[in-house]
Amino acid sequence: MPTGETGFIGKPGSHRAPASTKAAAMTRLSEDISAALQAHLHMLAARGQARDRLDIALLLPLLDHDSAADPSLRRDSLALAREVPDQRALVAWLEAMTCIDSNGCDSHAALARLQQVEPDNAAVWLLTLEQEATAQSSPRTDETQLELLSRAARASRYDDHLADTSRETLRALQPVRWPPLDRDSEAALRNMLHLSDSVPASALGPALMATYATAMEIPPYSATAGACEPDTVLLPGSHRLVPCRTVMSLMADGDSLIAQALGTTRMVRLSQDGPEAMHWRERLRQSHWLRAQWSKIGSPALSYAIREHGEVPALRAELARRGLGMPPPGWLPEQPRARSLILSGRLPPDS
Repeated sequence: MPTGETGFIGKPGSHRAPASTKAAAMTRLSEDISAALQAHLHMLAARGQARDRLDIALLLPLLDHDSAADPSLRRDSLALAREVPDQRALVAWLEAMTCIDSNGCDSHAALARLQQVEPDNAAVWLLTLEQEATAQSSPRTDETQLELLSRAARASRYDDHLADTSRETLRALQPVRWPPLDRDSEAALRNMLHLSDSVPASALGPALMATYATAMEIPPYSATAGACEPDTVLLPGSHRLVPCRTVMSLMADGDSLIAQALGTTRMVRLSQDGPEAMHWRERLRQSHWLRAQWSKIGSPALSYAIREHGEVPALRAELARRGLGMPPPGWLPEQPRARSLILSGRLPPDS
Protein backbone atom coordinates (compact mmCIF):
# COMPACT_ATOMS: atom_id res chain seq x y z
CA MET A 1 0.00 0.00 0.00
CA PRO A 2 1.23 3.52 -0.65
CA THR A 3 1.91 6.07 2.03
CA GLY A 4 0.82 9.48 0.78
CA GLU A 5 1.89 9.68 -2.83
CA THR A 6 5.26 7.92 -2.53
CA GLY A 7 4.20 4.58 -3.98
CA PHE A 8 4.05 1.11 -2.49
CA ILE A 9 6.05 -0.14 0.44
CA GLY A 10 8.08 -3.18 -0.54
CA LYS A 11 7.42 -5.44 -3.47
CA PRO A 12 4.49 -7.75 -4.10
CA GLY A 13 4.81 -10.84 -1.98
CA SER A 14 5.86 -13.65 -4.30
CA HIS A 15 5.57 -16.24 -1.54
CA ARG A 16 1.80 -16.09 -1.43
CA ALA A 17 -0.29 -18.30 -3.63
CA PRO A 18 -2.69 -16.49 -5.96
CA ALA A 19 -6.19 -16.02 -4.57
CA SER A 20 -8.56 -18.69 -5.83
CA THR A 21 -11.46 -16.30 -6.40
CA LYS A 22 -12.23 -12.58 -6.35
CA ALA A 23 -14.01 -13.10 -3.03
CA ALA A 24 -10.92 -14.76 -1.58
CA ALA A 25 -8.74 -11.88 -2.78
CA MET A 26 -11.10 -9.39 -1.16
CA THR A 27 -11.09 -11.32 2.11
CA ARG A 28 -7.31 -11.49 2.11
CA LEU A 29 -7.03 -7.77 1.37
CA SER A 30 -9.40 -6.91 4.23
CA GLU A 31 -7.43 -9.12 6.60
CA ASP A 32 -4.14 -7.53 5.51
CA ILE A 33 -5.51 -4.01 6.03
CA SER A 34 -6.92 -4.94 9.46
CA ALA A 35 -3.60 -6.50 10.49
CA ALA A 36 -1.70 -3.38 9.41
CA LEU A 37 -4.04 -1.14 11.39
CA GLN A 38 -3.83 -3.35 14.48
CA ALA A 39 -0.04 -3.40 14.34
CA HIS A 40 0.01 0.39 14.12
CA LEU A 41 -2.42 0.71 17.03
CA HIS A 42 -0.21 -1.52 19.18
CA MET A 43 2.75 0.70 18.37
CA LEU A 44 0.78 3.84 19.30
CA ALA A 45 -0.37 2.29 22.58
CA ALA A 46 3.20 1.33 23.47
CA ARG A 47 4.45 4.85 22.74
CA GLY A 48 1.61 6.36 24.73
CA GLN A 49 1.90 10.08 23.98
CA ALA A 50 -1.23 12.27 24.05
CA ARG A 51 -1.34 12.57 20.26
CA ASP A 52 -0.89 8.80 19.99
CA ARG A 53 -4.03 8.44 22.12
CA LEU A 54 -5.91 10.74 19.76
CA ASP A 55 -4.76 8.64 16.81
CA ILE A 56 -5.93 5.48 18.57
CA ALA A 57 -9.37 7.03 19.10
CA LEU A 58 -9.55 8.02 15.43
CA LEU A 59 -8.39 4.65 14.08
CA LEU A 60 -10.22 2.23 16.40
CA PRO A 61 -13.55 2.55 14.53
CA LEU A 62 -11.82 1.45 11.32
CA LEU A 63 -11.02 -2.00 12.67
CA ASP A 64 -13.14 -4.97 11.73
CA HIS A 65 -12.59 -6.32 15.21
CA ASP A 66 -14.32 -6.64 18.59
CA SER A 67 -12.24 -3.78 20.00
CA ALA A 68 -13.85 -1.40 17.50
CA ALA A 69 -17.25 -2.19 18.99
CA ASP A 70 -16.17 -1.38 22.57
CA PRO A 71 -16.81 2.36 23.03
CA SER A 72 -15.00 2.43 26.39
CA LEU A 73 -11.64 1.89 24.67
CA ARG A 74 -12.20 4.93 22.52
CA ARG A 75 -13.46 7.06 25.39
CA ASP A 76 -10.42 6.14 27.49
CA SER A 77 -8.11 7.14 24.62
CA LEU A 78 -9.90 10.45 24.15
CA ALA A 79 -9.66 11.24 27.87
CA LEU A 80 -5.89 10.79 27.63
CA ALA A 81 -5.76 12.98 24.52
CA ARG A 82 -7.36 16.07 26.07
CA GLU A 83 -4.08 17.94 26.31
CA VAL A 84 -3.11 17.69 22.64
CA PRO A 85 -2.57 21.45 22.29
CA ASP A 86 -4.07 22.13 18.87
CA GLN A 87 -6.90 19.59 19.04
CA ARG A 88 -8.67 20.28 22.33
CA ALA A 89 -11.92 21.23 20.57
CA LEU A 90 -11.91 18.12 18.38
CA VAL A 91 -11.17 15.84 21.32
CA ALA A 92 -13.95 17.41 23.41
CA TRP A 93 -16.36 17.10 20.47
CA LEU A 94 -15.52 13.42 19.91
CA GLU A 95 -15.89 12.71 23.63
CA ALA A 96 -19.36 14.25 23.60
CA MET A 97 -20.34 12.42 20.42
CA THR A 98 -19.32 9.04 21.88
CA CYS A 99 -21.60 9.74 24.86
CA ILE A 100 -24.75 10.49 22.85
CA ASP A 101 -27.29 7.72 23.52
CA SER A 102 -24.72 5.80 25.56
CA ASN A 103 -25.14 4.38 29.04
CA GLY A 104 -21.42 3.99 29.61
CA CYS A 105 -20.44 7.61 30.21
CA ASP A 106 -21.64 10.88 31.69
CA SER A 107 -23.01 12.81 28.72
CA HIS A 108 -23.72 15.91 30.82
CA ALA A 109 -20.08 16.09 31.95
CA ALA A 110 -18.86 15.55 28.37
CA LEU A 111 -21.14 18.30 27.04
CA ALA A 112 -20.17 20.67 29.86
CA ARG A 113 -16.51 20.14 28.99
CA LEU A 114 -17.25 20.75 25.30
CA GLN A 115 -19.14 23.96 26.11
CA GLN A 116 -16.18 25.20 28.13
CA VAL A 117 -13.65 24.38 25.40
CA GLU A 118 -15.66 25.68 22.44
CA PRO A 119 -18.41 28.08 23.56
CA ASP A 120 -18.46 30.04 20.29
CA ASN A 121 -19.53 27.06 18.15
CA ALA A 122 -23.28 26.81 17.49
CA ALA A 123 -22.94 23.06 16.87
CA VAL A 124 -21.93 22.58 20.52
CA TRP A 125 -25.19 24.02 21.81
CA LEU A 126 -27.26 22.21 19.20
CA LEU A 127 -25.64 18.92 20.24
CA THR A 128 -26.69 19.76 23.81
CA LEU A 129 -30.21 20.41 22.54
CA GLU A 130 -30.21 16.99 20.85
CA GLN A 131 -29.05 15.28 24.03
CA GLU A 132 -31.64 17.08 26.16
CA ALA A 133 -34.35 15.99 23.73
CA THR A 134 -33.49 12.31 24.18
CA ALA A 135 -32.40 12.19 27.83
CA GLN A 136 -35.01 10.44 29.94
CA SER A 137 -33.69 12.03 33.13
CA SER A 138 -34.32 15.59 31.95
CA PRO A 139 -37.70 16.05 30.26
CA ARG A 140 -37.66 18.46 27.36
CA THR A 141 -39.36 21.82 27.80
CA ASP A 142 -40.00 24.63 25.36
CA GLU A 143 -38.00 26.93 27.65
CA THR A 144 -34.97 24.64 27.51
CA GLN A 145 -35.16 24.45 23.72
CA LEU A 146 -35.44 28.20 23.37
CA GLU A 147 -32.56 28.77 25.79
CA LEU A 148 -30.26 26.42 23.87
CA LEU A 149 -31.33 27.81 20.49
CA SER A 150 -30.67 31.33 21.73
CA ARG A 151 -27.26 30.28 23.05
CA ALA A 152 -26.41 28.69 19.71
CA ALA A 153 -27.53 31.87 17.94
CA ARG A 154 -24.98 33.91 19.92
CA ALA A 155 -22.14 31.84 18.44
CA SER A 156 -20.15 33.16 15.51
CA ARG A 157 -19.86 29.92 13.53
CA TYR A 158 -21.11 26.37 13.03
CA ASP A 159 -18.55 23.56 12.99
CA ASP A 160 -19.72 19.94 13.13
CA HIS A 161 -16.07 18.77 13.13
CA LEU A 162 -16.60 16.41 10.21
CA ALA A 163 -13.80 18.12 8.29
CA ASP A 164 -11.17 18.03 11.03
CA THR A 165 -12.16 14.50 12.05
CA SER A 166 -11.45 13.38 8.48
CA ARG A 167 -8.29 15.49 8.23
CA GLU A 168 -6.87 14.13 11.49
CA THR A 169 -7.83 10.56 10.59
CA LEU A 170 -6.04 11.02 7.27
CA ARG A 171 -2.96 12.23 9.16
CA ALA A 172 -3.17 9.29 11.56
CA LEU A 173 -3.27 6.86 8.63
CA GLN A 174 -0.17 8.24 6.93
CA PRO A 175 2.46 6.29 8.94
CA VAL A 176 0.60 2.96 8.84
CA ARG A 177 2.83 0.31 7.22
CA TRP A 178 0.39 -1.05 4.68
CA PRO A 179 1.08 -4.49 3.21
CA PRO A 180 2.44 -4.65 -0.35
CA LEU A 181 0.02 -5.39 -3.14
CA ASP A 182 0.20 -8.34 -5.48
CA ARG A 183 -1.86 -8.57 -8.63
CA ASP A 184 -4.85 -10.15 -6.89
CA SER A 185 -4.93 -7.71 -3.98
CA GLU A 186 -4.56 -4.74 -6.33
CA ALA A 187 -7.56 -5.98 -8.33
CA ALA A 188 -9.48 -6.46 -5.07
CA LEU A 189 -8.59 -2.95 -3.93
CA ARG A 190 -9.76 -1.46 -7.23
CA ASN A 191 -13.01 -3.39 -6.83
CA MET A 192 -13.41 -2.20 -3.24
CA LEU A 193 -12.89 1.44 -4.23
CA HIS A 194 -14.81 1.20 -7.53
CA LEU A 195 -11.74 2.33 -9.49
CA SER A 196 -11.07 1.27 -13.06
CA ASP A 197 -7.75 0.05 -14.47
CA SER A 198 -7.23 3.52 -15.93
CA VAL A 199 -6.57 4.90 -12.42
CA PRO A 200 -2.79 4.64 -11.84
CA ALA A 201 -1.55 2.34 -9.10
CA SER A 202 0.05 5.32 -7.36
CA ALA A 203 -3.45 6.71 -6.69
CA LEU A 204 -4.72 3.60 -4.91
CA GLY A 205 -3.13 4.36 -1.54
CA PRO A 206 -4.45 7.91 -1.24
CA ALA A 207 -7.86 6.65 -2.41
CA LEU A 208 -7.89 3.94 0.25
CA MET A 209 -6.87 6.38 2.99
CA ALA A 210 -9.48 8.89 1.85
CA THR A 211 -12.13 6.18 2.07
CA TYR A 212 -11.02 5.13 5.55
CA ALA A 213 -10.80 8.75 6.69
CA THR A 214 -14.49 9.41 6.05
CA ALA A 215 -16.01 10.90 9.21
CA MET A 216 -18.62 8.43 10.44
CA GLU A 217 -20.08 10.31 13.41
CA ILE A 218 -22.58 12.72 11.91
CA PRO A 219 -24.28 14.70 14.68
CA PRO A 220 -28.02 14.20 15.13
CA TYR A 221 -30.30 16.91 13.77
CA SER A 222 -33.81 15.74 14.58
CA ALA A 223 -34.35 17.91 17.68
CA THR A 224 -32.84 20.96 15.97
CA ALA A 225 -35.02 20.44 12.92
CA GLY A 226 -38.07 19.98 15.13
CA ALA A 227 -37.33 23.06 17.22
CA CYS A 228 -37.04 25.13 14.02
CA GLU A 229 -39.95 23.56 12.14
CA PRO A 230 -41.28 26.43 9.97
CA ASP A 231 -44.95 25.52 10.46
CA THR A 232 -44.46 26.17 14.19
CA VAL A 233 -41.80 28.88 14.17
CA LEU A 234 -43.76 31.12 11.77
CA LEU A 235 -46.88 31.12 13.92
CA PRO A 236 -47.79 34.50 15.46
CA GLY A 237 -46.23 34.96 18.87
CA SER A 238 -43.42 32.43 18.35
CA HIS A 239 -40.16 33.39 20.07
CA ARG A 240 -38.05 31.02 18.00
CA LEU A 241 -38.01 32.74 14.61
CA VAL A 242 -35.01 35.00 15.26
CA PRO A 243 -32.75 32.37 16.90
CA CYS A 244 -33.77 29.73 14.37
CA ARG A 245 -32.96 32.01 11.44
CA THR A 246 -29.57 32.84 12.97
CA VAL A 247 -28.74 29.21 13.70
CA MET A 248 -29.82 27.99 10.26
CA SER A 249 -27.82 30.77 8.62
CA LEU A 250 -24.72 29.62 10.53
CA MET A 251 -25.35 26.03 9.44
CA ALA A 252 -25.74 27.13 5.82
CA ASP A 253 -22.23 28.60 6.03
CA GLY A 254 -20.75 25.37 7.44
CA ASP A 255 -18.23 23.26 5.55
CA SER A 256 -20.19 19.98 5.50
CA LEU A 257 -22.80 19.26 2.86
CA ILE A 258 -25.38 18.02 5.36
CA ALA A 259 -25.19 21.20 7.45
CA GLN A 260 -25.33 23.36 4.34
CA ALA A 261 -28.32 21.44 2.99
CA LEU A 262 -30.34 21.69 6.21
CA GLY A 263 -29.39 25.32 6.78
CA THR A 264 -30.22 26.59 3.30
CA THR A 265 -33.44 24.59 3.05
CA ARG A 266 -34.71 25.88 6.38
CA MET A 267 -33.67 29.45 5.60
CA VAL A 268 -35.75 29.36 2.41
CA ARG A 269 -38.79 28.24 4.37
CA LEU A 270 -38.16 30.71 7.21
CA SER A 271 -37.71 33.62 4.77
CA GLN A 272 -40.59 32.94 2.36
CA ASP A 273 -41.70 36.37 1.08
CA GLY A 274 -39.28 38.41 3.21
CA PRO A 275 -36.52 40.68 1.87
CA GLU A 276 -33.96 37.84 1.88
CA ALA A 277 -36.20 35.29 0.16
CA MET A 278 -34.53 35.46 -3.25
CA HIS A 279 -31.07 35.34 -1.70
CA TRP A 280 -31.80 32.11 0.14
CA ARG A 281 -33.58 30.50 -2.77
CA GLU A 282 -30.47 31.11 -4.88
CA ARG A 283 -28.28 29.77 -2.07
CA LEU A 284 -30.39 26.62 -2.05
CA ARG A 285 -30.03 26.27 -5.84
CA GLN A 286 -26.26 26.54 -5.50
CA SER A 287 -26.26 23.97 -2.70
CA HIS A 288 -28.12 21.48 -4.88
CA TRP A 289 -25.75 22.21 -7.76
CA LEU A 290 -22.76 21.43 -5.57
CA ARG A 291 -24.22 18.10 -4.48
CA ALA A 292 -25.38 17.17 -7.99
CA GLN A 293 -21.93 17.75 -9.48
CA TRP A 294 -20.11 15.67 -6.86
CA SER A 295 -21.45 12.42 -8.29
CA LYS A 296 -20.29 13.46 -11.76
CA ILE A 297 -16.76 14.61 -10.99
CA GLY A 298 -15.75 12.17 -8.27
CA SER A 299 -12.13 11.04 -8.36
CA PRO A 300 -9.49 9.74 -5.92
CA ALA A 301 -7.83 13.18 -5.91
CA LEU A 302 -11.10 14.92 -5.07
CA SER A 303 -11.90 12.43 -2.31
CA TYR A 304 -8.49 13.07 -0.78
CA ALA A 305 -8.97 16.86 -1.04
CA ILE A 306 -12.36 16.57 0.68
CA ARG A 307 -10.76 14.75 3.62
CA GLU A 308 -8.04 17.41 3.84
CA HIS A 309 -10.13 20.54 3.41
CA GLY A 310 -13.78 19.66 4.04
CA GLU A 311 -16.60 18.84 1.66
CA VAL A 312 -17.86 22.27 0.70
CA PRO A 313 -14.47 24.03 0.30
CA ALA A 314 -12.96 21.14 -1.68
CA LEU A 315 -15.97 20.76 -3.97
CA ARG A 316 -16.20 24.50 -4.60
CA ALA A 317 -12.50 24.65 -5.45
CA GLU A 318 -12.74 21.70 -7.85
CA LEU A 319 -15.84 23.05 -9.58
CA ALA A 320 -14.23 26.48 -9.93
CA ARG A 321 -11.14 24.83 -11.45
CA ARG A 322 -13.39 23.16 -14.02
CA GLY A 323 -15.30 26.35 -14.78
CA LEU A 324 -18.42 24.97 -13.08
CA GLY A 325 -18.40 27.10 -9.97
CA MET A 326 -21.95 28.41 -10.43
CA PRO A 327 -25.03 26.67 -11.80
CA PRO A 328 -26.12 27.81 -15.28
CA PRO A 329 -29.05 30.25 -15.40
CA GLY A 330 -32.29 28.34 -15.11
CA TRP A 331 -30.70 25.14 -13.81
CA LEU A 332 -32.86 23.30 -11.27
CA PRO A 333 -32.45 20.01 -9.40
CA GLU A 334 -34.59 17.07 -10.41
CA GLN A 335 -36.40 16.62 -7.08
CA PRO A 336 -39.90 18.23 -7.15
CA ARG A 337 -39.61 19.32 -3.51
CA ALA A 338 -36.33 21.13 -4.12
CA ARG A 339 -37.56 22.72 -7.34
CA SER A 340 -40.66 24.05 -5.60
CA LEU A 341 -38.63 25.56 -2.75
CA ILE A 342 -36.25 27.25 -5.18
CA LEU A 343 -39.00 28.59 -7.43
CA SER A 344 -41.55 29.63 -4.83
CA GLY A 345 -40.01 29.32 -1.38
CA ARG A 346 -42.70 26.80 -0.46
CA LEU A 347 -43.11 23.06 -0.44
CA PRO A 348 -45.24 21.52 -3.21
CA PRO A 349 -48.93 21.19 -2.29
CA ASP A 350 -48.80 17.40 -1.99
CA SER A 351 -45.68 17.39 0.19
